[in-house]
Amino acid sequence: SIDESCGYDVNPTCKVCDDACGHGDELQQERLRDRLICGLKDQAIQQKVLAIPFKDLTLKKALEVCRVEAASKETQASLNKSERQVNRLKERSSYKKGKIDNNPLSKSAQKADERCSNCGRKKHQKPDQCWARDKDCNNCGKTGHLKHMCRSEPKKEVNRMTIGQVKTSDDLVKITAKIGNADHQEVEWLPDTGAECDVITADCLKKVGTKVKDLRKDKAELCGPDQGRLKSLGKVTATLEREGMKYKTELHVLEKGTGPILSKAGCIALGLIPTGWPHVVNKLH
Repeated sequence: SIDESCGYDVNPTCKVCDDACGHGDELQQERLRDRLICGLKDQAIQQKVLAIPFKDLTLKKALEVCRVEAASKETQASLNKSERQVNRLKERSSYKKGKIDNNPLSKSAQKADERCSNCGRKKHQKPDQCWARDKDCNNCGKTGHLKHMCRSEPKKEVNRMTIGQVKTSDDLVKITAKIGNADHQEVEWLPDTGAECDVITADCLKKVGTKVKDLRKDKAELCGPDQGRLKSLGKVTATLEREGMKYKTELHVLEKGTGPILSKAGCIALGLIPTGWPHVVNKLH
């Protein structure tokens, strides 16, 4: 009740205060007023009453302030309770809605449908509008899509590759090569069926106009014909052409040595040896 909010536990006391208002002598009313103020348990209401100028602080005025403040507190408490109930209902509604509309799996699947399967950008109205239609994939080597959208199995990094050796210069083959950002140039290569990778030296790289600082990191472990380890300065992408045939490869750059060396795979791709060539020279395992 309001009287209990003011701090009274015994209702007759409040009744006595009410009955005394306007009756009895002034001293009795002052005693009841003081008893009322001292008995208030709510400090905020007590301070409100004590804020009244002493000359105006009658028993009737004190009772009036107590009841107004207590009623205000009860109303505010009721409003707060209603607001908390409304907030709980909103939270439940948002939670249920999130289960259906905000499912992360549904959103990711929807975004995937909106992307081009070749370049990964926003889906095009027509397939020929894709900017990757003429690009070569760095994973499978096919044209028409990019590496990060490739559906082929990722190529495994070669851990150990053997580089063969050609002892004479009579077998040199002139091949047009585009190495890195340099222009197409005719370069003499040593075809070596014992080599498992394509190699070029730093001096040769400099002659064609590509700088060592532009090389990418090389994780492959290179070995010579004697199985001695060779230090790689890095690798660079190159495209070799011969008699209408094209071969795209990663050239491993050595600080010193014989080169450029064309691997068995390069020899087959450029038609220097037939596919399935059985004989491997200087391959030691």
